[in-house]
Amino acid sequence: MDKYRYLSAGPLEDVVERFPQVQILLCGHVHRSMLRRWAGTVVCTSPSTTTQIDLQLAPKASPRSHAGPCGYMLHLWDKAHGLISHTSLFGEFAGPFRFA
Repeated sequence: MDKYRYLSAGPLEDVVERFPQVQILLCGHVHRSMLRRWAGTVVCTSPSTTTQIDLQLAPKASPRSHAGPCGYMLHLWDKAHGLISHTSLFGEFAGPFRFA
């Protein structure tokens, strides 16, 4: 996905680094869940509600995507505890299963 990245991130990084109270950057429309430390904080992307971009670590791999599992994230900001995030996948999956 590197050729699709935000190529001029320097100015945004300069702004974010000036504000240490920024605890996380939430981003969408990446079609893949990812977490990364950046600019003194964490960047978090959500899975897509449609196709997911395949994880391909080979430098010359062609971009590919597949249907599902689709998902979304729910975030709760709590003054006492900070950010709590949940990733939920939707679709037809086996279960429910009993806990041991």
